[in-house]
Amino acid sequence: MGNVITFSRQFGSLGRPLAQKVAEKMGYKFLDPEIIEQAAKRMGKDVEELLAYDNQMVIKNHLDGSKYISMASPLGFGDAAKQAKLYKIETEIMYEEAEKGDCVIVGRAADYLFSKAGKKNVFRVHVTAPYEFRYEQSISTLELTRVEATEHIHIIDKARAGFYKNVTGEDFNSPLYRDVILNMEYIDFDDAADLICGLATKRFSVG
Repeated sequence: MGNVITFSRQFGSLGRPLAQKVAEKMGYKFLDPEIIEQAAKRMGKDVEELLAYDNQMVIKNHLDGSKYISMASPLGFGDAAKQAKLYKIETEIMYEEAEKGDCVIVGRAADYLFSKAGKKNVFRVHVTAPYEFRYEQSISTLELTRVEATEHIHIIDKARAGFYKNVTGEDFNSPLYRDVILNMEYIDFDDAADLICGLATKRFSVG
């Protein structure tokens, strides 16, 4: 199996772009949208149809041109049977991709999955930040209104916490299946990427 870096993250904490940056710097395959794309093919479904069950944010436009996030039924809510079927397939895809080579995997309780599977060459990162930081990032990065930012932080935090609890039995912010918990409030984005790359490289060098 290749080396695997997993990222879990609070909404608005910059966890996903940080994971993408780390994958780029390490030369690892970045796995997030590709997982749902592969799952859609195996299930014979459209990607759009599965996004709501995969905790994915679908950015759309209001009539006035402003953006908003559509999450009709994020993981933790909605049709439990559909979620379970999708997650089973996504789990298979994550394991298969890890067997092929080095990768960075975002979300989907990958930290727990690889830990329980007894995989050794895994480095698990959880990205967090205080509410105000995440609120401002939601506005500046996703171009949400202040009302939308407040609503979506609440909705997505609840969805991710519910999903993680259901899969792992642990609180979403628990350190149990995390090697590093990174608070992004006072850390420069590039410095954070360099830090994770350095720690992961050291972790994998000792086996």
